[in-house]
Amino acid sequence: MLTEQEMDTLADKIAERIVHRQPDQWCGVSELAHSLPVVKGRDFILNVLLPQPQFKGMYNTLHPGMGRPIRINKTKVLQWINDHPGAIDWSEK
Repeated sequence: MLTEQEMDTLADKIAERIVHRQPDQWCGVSELAHSLPVVKGRDFILNVLLPQPQFKGMYNTLHPGMGRPIRINKTKVLQWINDHPGAIDWSEK
């Protein structure tokens, strides 16, 4: 059983996490292209970058069909790219 002080400490930690957590931003391919550290086009994003296993679950579908645009979790993709700067071969076309 937790003491009142322990419960207050735990409540403060939970509240701090809730306040600092920003909702993920979702975007299309062109917006993601403008946010990348290297200038790359739509083909690179759809055929080279996003099919990599580490990005699974960070987009709705690569080929959604007519009238249904791809939606990419910009927050998570850019965070992963920033955390792993040498992991992507930016020279691929």
